Amino acid sequence: MAFLQENAITKGILDDLERRLPEAEKHAEEIVATEKNTCGDDGTEHVAISYWVLKKCLASGQTDYAMQIGNRFGGEACRAILNHSEKTILNLCLII
Repeated sequence: MAFLQENAITKGILDDLERRLPEAEKHAEEIVATEKNTCGDDGTEHVAISYWVLKKCLASGQTDYAMQIGNRFGGEACRAILNHSEKTILNLCLII
């Protein structure tokens, strides 16, 4: 995720997302630590939670950690998360 921090625009967007929705980090910690799947109340909150989950997975140093978390929710859930993540990333790119 370092490449996102290198670009001033994306860094600003992500910093703003962290500031505006600090509770998203807590939700991401629940997802990483337990089998509780938490979604945001709206698109912005969902993006913030997804960002924090990704950030925590990368910070773990385990290359397949995000997939391990997705697999905890089952194959269908994992595919749904990946599909949704692709759409979320595409939406973020369109915003930028």
